Amino acid sequence: MTRALAFIILTLAISNNLAADILTDAKAVERMAPRYPLKELQSNREGWAVISYVIDKDGSVIDPKIDDSTGVSSFEKAALKVVKKWKYEPATLNGEPVQQCRTRAKITFAIRGNTATATPKFVRNFKKIVAFIDANELTEAETHLNDLRELSSWNLYEDAWYWYLKSHLDRKKGDYQSTYSSLKRAVAYEGNYLPDNEYLSSLETLFLLDVHYQHYAEALRTYEQIKALSDEIDPKTQKTAETIQAQLDSHLTLKMDIQLDTNGQWHFELPRRRFSIGSGIESLDSFEARCDAKRQIVSIEKKQVWSVPSSWGRCTLYLEGEAGKSVELLLVPNPSSTDSASL
Repeated sequence: MTRALAFIILTLAISNNLAADILTDAKAVERMAPRYPLKELQSNREGWAVISYVIDKDGSVIDPKIDDSTGVSSFEKAALKVVKKWKYEPATLNGEPVQQCRTRAKITFAIRGNTATATPKFVRNFKKIVAFIDANELTEAETHLNDLRELSSWNLYEDAWYWYLKSHLDRKKGDYQSTYSSLKRAVAYEGNYLPDNEYLSSLETLFLLDVHYQHYAEALRTYEQIKALSDEIDPKTQKTAETIQAQLDSHLTLKMDIQLDTNGQWHFELPRRRFSIGSGIESLDSFEARCDAKRQIVSIEKKQVWSVPSSWGRCTLYLEGEAGKSVELLLVPNPSSTDSASL
């Protein structure tokens, strides 16, 4: 019997429907665990991958995307391979089968019997890197951090500490985008492998970066996690969360400055149902809106306001275009009378 264990944490989108519509979530019929990559099993290496996918009207899984992972490609490939085999009872809208287009699963690769402790070698190297960061010897710190990543044995506990440490180095270097990515991996999408104090401090910094990068829906969700863990919320954090909610509820147009990644992609959860694209639109090829009950791929031909019907539920927007280009996204409260378009 193999001592490997791969397990799944599934987060289904919560519907946000009009009173006249009844949307029922898809239900899992067959959701087997992935095959553990042999190389990683032999190396005693653990990890995880977060996948978004569409459940089609016949209950099959189509178009899976890797949203994030521990950065090990073999885990990503194994996760993508198995999720395509999953079967569901399809979602229904008013009794009729519909696509469920905003489903996410976190697939964790863990080895049975491993404990939540770090090896002595990991600890020694970790302390050495902390000393380099404290001494502002950032080049040495980065070199040793890269060496730490190459350790053959690697469990989920060490992985969380690695990304936590990397976030500190990224922040010291002034690279806040990398800090943001590292912190998301440190908290492991609610994996909670860090001790309580470090986990909470990571969430608090993550909240500030959610706000900085104008990921408003994510910021409010991070704030709810902080509230669940702490009896004493920092007044500034509470005030910021209240301000975000007030702005989203207002009649103001909110501007977001985004940058496509090295693959020419970017995605986030829409905090409003209407949006437009301003400067940088020429850098985009298309976008895809994946919502609870529908999805739409749109070729971008001109500036207009797009409106997402409430019956579609919550939506994640995926943009594709020229790598590294900046784009202005406008969250508008009401559609224009002349140039609005329903998805």
